[in-house]
Amino acid sequence: MSKNIFKSIVILGLSFVLAIMLVKPIGVSTEYSTTAGIIEKTFDPTIVSKKKDGKIETSNKYYQDNPKIANNIEHPLSYSMLFVASIPFGALLASLIFKKKSQLSTTKNDNHILNNPLVLFLGGFLLLFGARWAGRCTSGHMMQSSTSGIVFALAVSFTGIIIAVLTAKLARKDHKK
Repeated sequence: MSKNIFKSIVILGLSFVLAIMLVKPIGVSTEYSTTAGIIEKTFDPTIVSKKKDGKIETSNKYYQDNPKIANNIEHPLSYSMLFVASIPFGALLASLIFKKKSQLSTTKNDNHILNNPLVLFLGGFLLLFGARWAGRCTSGHMMQSSTSGIVFALAVSFTGIIIAVLTAKLARKDHKK
């Protein structure tokens, strides 16, 4: 691994710790539920509404069990939503500033499955879907000091290492062709 990778890991880790100290843990998967609720509210404005006393009212069981999400649907401009919205803009800004060729391409063959953005998106979606299905976000699972949180963190870490090794082997094999 190059020194740049380790520098990136340290910077990411420090930004995570700084966010926890200053605001709250960095997490984005809850915003998927909020975004889905905002979209749903455009079709059914009564799904989440504010009563005269200021309390949030909803007929949706999921939002009743997760009042924070119901509140975020009614008041979508929040730290978390701004953080999520800034992710693609931050990536675009970094690519414009550093003018570096995309690291998405891992092989010479542009048609290779590892170069397909849809496949990469699907992998990330499945991870987030699984985390939300389990009732937390990915960072929330890893930060809790329970057995399930530790098992989840280890599973994600080891799976990531295995996928990285397999990807590197496939890329080397493709480069030899």
